[in-house]
Amino acid sequence: MQLSLPVALVRGFTRLVKILFLNPVTPIKLQRMCLNVIGGFLPLPKGVKTQKGQIAGLDITWFKVDSDVEGNSKKANSDKKIIFYCHGGAFCIGSVRSHRDLCAHLAKYSDMDLISVEYGLAPEIKYPVAHEQMVAVYQELLAQGYQSKNIAIAGDSAGGNLAFSTLFRLQDKALSLPKVAYLLSPVFTADPSYPARTENIKADPLLSNAWIEKLAALYFTPEDMQQEMQLLTKDWSQLPPALIQVGSDEILLDDSRELYKHYQQQELESELSIAENLWHVYQFTPSLLKPAREALKQGAEFIKSKV
Repeated sequence: MQLSLPVALVRGFTRLVKILFLNPVTPIKLQRMCLNVIGGFLPLPKGVKTQKGQIAGLDITWFKVDSDVEGNSKKANSDKKIIFYCHGGAFCIGSVRSHRDLCAHLAKYSDMDLISVEYGLAPEIKYPVAHEQMVAVYQELLAQGYQSKNIAIAGDSAGGNLAFSTLFRLQDKALSLPKVAYLLSPVFTADPSYPARTENIKADPLLSNAWIEKLAALYFTPEDMQQEMQLLTKDWSQLPPALIQVGSDEILLDDSRELYKHYQQQELESELSIAENLWHVYQFTPSLLKPAREALKQGAEFIKSKV
C-alpha cells in the first residue's frame, strides 16, 4: 500500500498523537502500545517478507526482499549485504513492530536484507545496556561470517544515537566498522542550549523537550550522560561515510547539524539532508507519506553506493 496523504493531514494526526500519547504524563506501556499500532499494522510492501530469530540472545526480525532471497540464500554470509537497524523511541518505547513500515521500505528500496533488534528498553533496563546490546549483535554478525564491508548501520532518533555510538564502541574494541551509516533525526547530545530546542517548539508536531527529558532520565543518569558525551573527544578518523536526514521543524534539528559539523571538521564523507516543513522521523510511515518514501529511497541509494 502506498498512499500520498496530504502532509498537513499527517502533521495534524502526528500532533494529536503527541497530545494524547507521547507526552510526559502517559504511562510508558501505553506509549509503547500507541507506537506499535501506528507503525506496526500497515501491510508490508510487495516483495518484502519477515523472518523472526535471535542474535546475541535478543529477539530480532529479518526483513527480506523477494528479489534477493533466492540469490542471497545461495551465498555464504561473507558475501551477503545487510542493513543493521536500530529503532528509535527515546530509549523507552519503540520496537521492531513499531518500525515495521519504515524498515520494510528501506529493505525494499535498498534491495538488501535488514535486521531489526528488540533491544532492552528503560525503565526496565538502564544505560549502557542497550548500547552494549547493539555491539553484541554486531559482533555476533561478524562471528556468523558477515563482513563489515557488507554491513550498513542505520537508526532513527534514539536509535540513531545507538547506531552512532556503536561505531565508537566497535572502534574501542578494535573491530572493523560498518561500511556506511544512515542516521534519521539522530539524538546527538543532551545539550538543551541548541537554538532549535526552543525555536521549533511550536513547529514540531511530535516532540517536546519535557517528554525527551523525562524519558531520557529513565535510561541515563546525569553521570551516564556525561560519560556518553565523552564520545565527542574520541578519534573520528575511522568513521564510515554518513547520510544524516532531519526535518526543518523538529526540536532536534541542531543535533543533526552538530553531528554533521563534527564530520566536516574531521574531513569525513557525510551528507546532511534537511526536509523543509517536516518533523522528527517523518520517514516513520512511508506507506502513507510520499516524502517519507522519497527520504528512504535517498537513504537506500546512499547505502548502495557504499556497500
